[in-house]
Amino acid sequence: WCVFNYGNWPRGDDGEPAQYTRLDWNDVKVITALTTFFEVFYTNQCFGRYMHLYTITRLLFVQAQHLALELRLQLRKASATHARIVLRYYLASVLLFFEDDIQNGVAGTDRRLWECLLRPEEQAYLRKCDGSRSLMVI
Repeated sequence: WCVFNYGNWPRGDDGEPAQYTRLDWNDVKVITALTTFFEVFYTNQCFGRYMHLYTITRLLFVQAQHLALELRLQLRKASATHARIVLRYYLASVLLFFEDDIQNGVAGTDRRLWECLLRPEEQAYLRKCDGSRSLMVI
């Protein structure tokens, strides 16, 4: 476009752009339709994958709420300490699932939340493990 506007594009005898530089709508009609179709198809596929991931993530949090409710109902009187430990480790594993870099601290989450869920010695032990093993440890 810039080359054409500055007059450096080849011109014919009549001063108009040369024949091979012109595009007729009939020449690009099919490729335009195909390009539009594939762009819309790809966007729809991306949105579908996003919605699937969003649904699974929301279910993960719902399951955490269900576990907390069951622990409170079933183990509250019998052994509240064990219920608290189970829920603490479960929430720590959910937090660790979303964590990117455990080695350098907590990225993207509130450090106070992380420190409330795990004791300093547990945090130090998890920092020794790489990302894939740290979930297995919990």
